[in-house]
Amino acid sequence: MSAPRQTWDDFERAHVRITLATGPVGFRPATRRSGEFPAELAEGPVHVITAWNPGGEKRDAARNDASQRELSAEIDRRQLARWPAVGLDPDSDWYEDSIAVVGLSRDEACALGRQFGQVAIFELVDAPDGLLVVACDGRVATAHSWAIDPAPA
Repeated sequence: MSAPRQTWDDFERAHVRITLATGPVGFRPATRRSGEFPAELAEGPVHVITAWNPGGEKRDAARNDASQRELSAEIDRRQLARWPAVGLDPDSDWYEDSIAVVGLSRDEACALGRQFGQVAIFELVDAPDGLLVVACDGRVATAHSWAIDPAPA
């Protein structure tokens, strides 16, 4: 039996939690914007990128962790502002450790996602439809309003 595989719907309903110096903040898709965009992220856009589960196929923790360390080293090499993050499926136990990054263009963030085998990244901006799921080929697949949960999502 093969491992579960993510679908595009999984990306569209995902929640993103970023651990800021002031504590964790969760972004979730919403019909209308709710909450204040964190000041620490105001230099945005914020791109949330992972190296876990390339191609949306679940793989073992050791391989995911090794890839995530490579992504982290690449972001450090570029001297970008970053915070620990996680992408979460609100309806299951699926999660992916990620990194929230400021200082990349959308094209650069997508290229970094492709480098690590990703199908999509998240882009967060302080705007009414500021939670975007961006295919790593650069297409904005969905844009949602966001609601912020001050506690972990």
